[in-house]
Amino acid sequence: MVENLQSVTTENHLDLLEHNLLEESRELARLLLQGHIDSRGNGDVGTVVISAEQVKLNHRRNIQRSLYTVFGSIRLNRVGYFRPGHHNLFPLDASLNLPHGLFSYGLQKMLAQEIIKGSFDESLLTIERLTGVKIGKRQAIALAFAMCF
Repeated sequence: MVENLQSVTTENHLDLLEHNLLEESRELARLLLQGHIDSRGNGDVGTVVISAEQVKLNHRRNIQRSLYTVFGSIRLNRVGYFRPGHHNLFPLDASLNLPHGLFSYGLQKMLAQEIIKGSFDESLLTIERLTGVKIGKRQAIALAFAMCF
């Protein structure tokens, strides 16, 4: 980031500098968020987890998950606890209060704020411009519907 600013020439106008710096700062924020998530560990809490239904979940597996945030996409490495016939539990997801879907609550909130301003298609373009995340129209409609109920 600093190297790009130091290599400024007279041909680099302020609008181009702003655009490049905004993209680079978003990437820096994404890397900081990814680093924080990585530092939280994978949610391993032992060999057995007891579910809310008092079922012992004694099978563990490492699972990766992608999550789209206001800074871009991050990866979560987490331990899932399961038992055939029962819902999986992911302690890291719970400690981070992660949504079940692909999009962070912050990104969902941003989408909702943009949608109520006007055009649905313009909202998606604005989200992509601000975050670098491209949300498909069907996904956005499903998110908007889910936020209403």
